[in-house]
Parts: sequence; C-alpha cells; structure tokens
Amino acid sequence: GQREPNHPTLSAAYSEAHDAVAPAGVDRVDVGGITWCVPRDARVEGRLADRLVREKRLPLVDLLRTREAVSNGTMLDVGANIGLTSVTRAVLGDTELVYAAEPAPDNFACLVRTIVDNGLSGIVLPDRVAISDRDGAATLRLSESIGGHALIAGVEGVTVSTMRLDSWVRKLDIDVNAVRYVKIDTQGHEAHVLDGAADLLTRPGVVWELEFSPRHLQSAGREPEALIAHVQAVFTHFIDLNPYAPGDRLRPVAELREALSYLKEHAYTNLLVYQRRA
Repeated sequence: GQREPNHPTLSAAYSEAHDAVAPAGVDRVDVGGITWCVPRDARVEGRLADRLVREKRLPLVDLLRTREAVSNGTMLDVGANIGLTSVTRAVLGDTELVYAAEPAPDNFACLVRTIVDNGLSGIVLPDRVAISDRDGAATLRLSESIGGHALIAGVEGVTVSTMRLDSWVRKLDIDVNAVRYVKIDTQGHEAHVLDGAADLLTRPGVVWELEFSPRHLQSAGREPEALIAHVQAVFTHFIDLNPYAPGDRLRPVAELREALSYLKEHAYTNLLVYQRRA
C-alpha cells in the first residue's frame, strides 16, 4: 500500500502509463487466472505472443527449473517484456516484490495494464528503461516479435532511456539487502548489464539468471568470451538450465567455457550463476 503511491514519484513512465489506455490492436487473453495485455506483432507461430494468445501457454516449466533459486525477497526483472516472468512469479508467490525494467513502449504499456488490471500494483513495480552499461539514451530496434526488440547501434528504431543497473537501483530506492534474484533477458545486452552492475554484483546471497546467446551478444557488440570472462571473475558456480546440456548440472565457473561449447550456430541457453559462500 505504501509502495504503489510512491512508485509514480520515482518512475515518470509508470505514472504516465498507469491511467493511459492500452495501445491500439492489443489482445486481451485470460491464461492462468490472469488477464494479459499482449501488444500487436506479426504473431509468428511459435514466437512469444503466439504462444500466449493462441496456445494459452505460460513459461511455467522455465519457472520451475529456477524455482529452487528464488527465495522470496525482491526480484529484479531486466528485460521484463509484458511480464510473463514478473507477473507469473508474483501470482505464484515465488517473490514478495518485483522491480521490472522494460524499454519497448508497447510492451511496457501492456505490462502496466496487466499489473493494474490484475490487482498487482505495489507488488510488481515497472519502469520503462533499458538497463545497460551507461546512463543516457540508445536506439531500440523494434522486431516483428514482441520478444525480439534489441539495443543495437547504427540501426533504425526508437530512442529509449538507458541506465546502469546500479543507477536504476538507486533511482527506484530499491532495498539491495532484500534482492535475492536478478533475471536478465536483453537480446544480447547481457554483458552490458553486468558491466553496469558493479555494486550489486558484490552483494551476497543473490542468484542471477541470464541468457547466453552468442549471435545476439555479437549483434550487440560484445563477444561471448567477454561475458564468460565476466561471469568467471564474479561468480563461483553455474547451472545450465538447458535440461539436455551435457555434463553435471551444477558446475564451477572455471568449466563454463567448455560447458557451453556444445552450443551451435543460432543456439542459446539460460544460466543460473551465483557465488557460493566459503
């Protein structure tokens, strides 16, 4: 009750979107007891919006694979899209509070509508921003799929605000002592996000989930090796969330490069990374 009236003073984008109507052409679909607002896109079969609107499918299997690492507290959802992770985890009770960063205008507008329409105000707190390695602005290339928007230099798109993760935490007055889980899904911008999170990365007891997609990393201007090196410098252990990945499920980060060598062209996986206490 205290967080909801305070959040619009910290996020002008949320204040603006809270009372606005949904973008034109959205679908509203009831899945899992939640009324979802889904922006217009090409509705390509098998892509994110199609899975929700036509197949009525939530990412429950993906959430179950990481549930052992989510220990209530506060979650940061970097690249929240329309809230399939943030909103679903909040409803399931996996986390007490979610701060959700999403830069794409229509995705953010629908994220806010889903939060407000389902009585989750003050539990999922969204902000329209792209988390990166600098505070400023960048170009977001819009995709035909709501899950494909990406920060890429030198292309046409929409200008969005960018913030370092540490700066965003301070802006929203997030209690870092309560943060237990950070999810990063930014279409190749994961290395930039870690570069802007030096303070948060020192916090004990935080599990990080990040996508590892070599082709998306390279499109964003970073080599996969740079992300591997950063993970190895900060964390002690990782879990490859691909259930078909070879090798042990829980491994030391020294083995990360070898462990990911099975990925072929256009392949990707998601990782849990954390620092085991001595």
